[in-house]
Amino acid sequence: ITKIIKDFALSKRQSDVLQELIKTPHATSDELAPRLGCSTSTVNVHLFKIFEKVGVKNKRELLQNILGKESEGPSIYISLRKTQILLVDYDLEFAEKIVRFFGEIAPDHVEIKHCISCEEGLSYLFRSKQGSPDVNYPHIIIFDLEMPVAEGLSCLQKIKSDKDIAHIPLVLFSTDKDQTVLSQVYSNGSNTFVVKPQEDEELKSILRLTLDYWGRMGVLPDGPGPVKE
Repeated sequence: ITKIIKDFALSKRQSDVLQELIKTPHATSDELAPRLGCSTSTVNVHLFKIFEKVGVKNKRELLQNILGKESEGPSIYISLRKTQILLVDYDLEFAEKIVRFFGEIAPDHVEIKHCISCEEGLSYLFRSKQGSPDVNYPHIIIFDLEMPVAEGLSCLQKIKSDKDIAHIPLVLFSTDKDQTVLSQVYSNGSNTFVVKPQEDEELKSILRLTLDYWGRMGVLPDGPGPVKE
């Protein structure tokens, strides 16, 4: 380990993160953070810096490079933390597919709260920003616009106008490709607009990309408002 730290010019904090990771290869960033006395976001930042310096893309490649073997765990996706997802979708069949496919993509690394209406979703977000112990603050919101468009846009506006939750990435699914709707969606703060795919494999691919970007590459706050170190 000492040679690796020297060869790749790792900082003191990066060295600490690496050593903790090697001790417990299965640990998520959430589990490493208290051991290192910092936030999950800080752990992720240092991990990505280590990836850049060592020349790898993810934790699996890093451990394989250092330990000379594949790390154990999910074969499709190695998460740096357990990603909390809020799914707002009244279409139970489509919602069931999303939950099932995330379970296949990242077993044990994703927790999903499914709300079947805007009102229920907003209530959950309100309780999460208040720090209610019975809810998890979401890292990603997946929102199905397949309800009256005006109702969906109103819900989107309420989410993005609340400073405590506006920063949460929002991925919106819809079958409606109307340019007016698209403009309204992005104007009101949606991060991504996705046309509902017809094929299950295409949906699974979209969900994998969503999780790979927002759950691994993107560094997100762990709770309401800016993270304080």
